[in-house]
Amino acid sequence: MTINLCNGCDLCCRKYKIYLFPSEAKAIARKLKVNYKDFVTKYLDYYLELFPYQQNMKTDYLELVFGNKKYFAFLSLALKQKDGCVFLKDKQCIIYNSRPLICRLFPDFKFYGEEFDFCKLDKQNRQIEDPRKFYPYFAKYLNDVKHNGLENTWKYLPKIKEDNVYFVLEGKKKGVSEEILLHCKALL
Repeated sequence: MTINLCNGCDLCCRKYKIYLFPSEAKAIARKLKVNYKDFVTKYLDYYLELFPYQQNMKTDYLELVFGNKKYFAFLSLALKQKDGCVFLKDKQCIIYNSRPLICRLFPDFKFYGEEFDFCKLDKQNRQIEDPRKFYPYFAKYLNDVKHNGLENTWKYLPKIKEDNVYFVLEGKKKGVSEEILLHCKALL
């Protein structure tokens, strides 16, 4: 059994949208004893993040033009949120032993040079998982989506609606427009 070092702190679960890989979604569905298709429909939203295009960068990111600029697109599914992660109950993670890799690596895996001053674990001298562990999973996922499509990678997808797409542009959360919904549908 894994010890929950967060000890009742739920700030990261409230602050961040948590995307995951299909194998993690299947593991959580098994833990909850929920059919995988039902899990995807009930507990997952879309997550679309656009990164500035770099011409010489070799990657399996999808490419997308938005607002007359070219971007690399990361499209995945993420845990629904309602005042925090859907699996946060009474300041505790009810899927802690099956939580996604991005959660297990927090706060040691940082994007955009982030600082996590609110996280007491970020200040502790403790044994941590190697954050580089994330990259092979991420690279495999990008390859699967680029070559097989999102639907074939996940097997099931929720219906795309304005209220179930989380959109991040160059590290900042943005509102969802009709153009973004159309891009999401095109990337499937």
